[in-house]
Amino acid sequence: MFTNVNIVGAIDAIKEALQSIDENSLPIGKRDYIQLIERCMRFGSFKFNNQEYHQLDGLPMGSPLSAVAANLYLEVLERDHFLKTIPNEAHWFRYVDDCLLISPTNTDAGEILSKLNEITSNIQFTMEIESYGHLPFLDTEIIRRDSKALFRVYRKPTNKDDLLHFYSAHNERTKVVVVIGFFLRALRICSREFIEDKILRIKSTFRALCYPEGLLSNSLRKARDIRQRKNPINRKEIVPGSDFSRLLGDAVRLLGLEVVNDTGKGIKQLVTPTSSITNNLSIIYKIPCSGCEKSYYGESYRGLETRIKEHKADLRHHRLSNAMVNHVEQEGHLPDWQQAEIIRKGLRKGQRKVIEALYISTNSNINQKVGNIKWTKYTAEYAKMRNCPNTAPT
Repeated sequence: MFTNVNIVGAIDAIKEALQSIDENSLPIGKRDYIQLIERCMRFGSFKFNNQEYHQLDGLPMGSPLSAVAANLYLEVLERDHFLKTIPNEAHWFRYVDDCLLISPTNTDAGEILSKLNEITSNIQFTMEIESYGHLPFLDTEIIRRDSKALFRVYRKPTNKDDLLHFYSAHNERTKVVVVIGFFLRALRICSREFIEDKILRIKSTFRALCYPEGLLSNSLRKARDIRQRKNPINRKEIVPGSDFSRLLGDAVRLLGLEVVNDTGKGIKQLVTPTSSITNNLSIIYKIPCSGCEKSYYGESYRGLETRIKEHKADLRHHRLSNAMVNHVEQEGHLPDWQQAEIIRKGLRKGQRKVIEALYISTNSNINQKVGNIKWTKYTAEYAKMRNCPNTAPT
């Protein structure tokens, strides 16, 4: 549909929508805002076979602006033309570019279609008429029975139920979500007369794909819980895992707040290399204090010289986020730049984080933070005793 939307009409629709918006709520003035939108919409450049082309008309596929512009354009056409074309007794429903028309039985649907297609040559409709009381609309099959409408999930005649197999390489969570999605769609769409039949069909489909019966039953139960939930818990706070946080989670769950315990990364995840590339600029360094026995320990992938320049800049600008600046402000001791030294080099990122924390834990320091991980006293001493700072202790 995007490539059939008239650019001029879409820009006019956006201008109209902007009239009801307070200019102060926009990042820039309305005039400049419209100019930027016009430039984005008119510059339809794309490549094919290494040749660059310019799209002369229509909105570009894939642009995040196209969906909004197309919808506004269709809203204007709908208000000014489409709704004036259908009979007064008819009801018109639209989802993006799919429209559902409910009209009296004596309505000439072919004539309405012709009039709709005369409005603009860019937007042309096709029509599917109710057959034996059945009409598909999107993924829903509407069934007219006497004076009421019933609904069930629509299956295309070409549907083969070629879905995710249980023995595929996907993790089990993904498979469970797929099954829950099918059950939840059935519960949301199907009328009561069809729901049990649809659930049996879903189970049969996934049994053929080797899904265990227990997984199917649990997924159906979860789907029903989601469907019946009136006030779903949609707020989550992540806190470090502890006995207290678990008790807190039980206490506040009744208030609609869910506490998620984050166990964090273990030492193995921190030191497992993600890349084999190391260099001599990837270092652990030490900067002693000139007025006491304490030192500052840090890690960097840009080398000692660069970090010293950055620390000096923090000192000049009195940036208290720097631990050495805080030490100078509180004790009056300046760093001993001349005695700064590299104590480890050629490390991967995970190793740097672990070893920096090890030095902070086992030496007198002025650091404000303990590092990326917190070593226990005995584990840190054990690692230091074994003289193996490049690897995590076992």
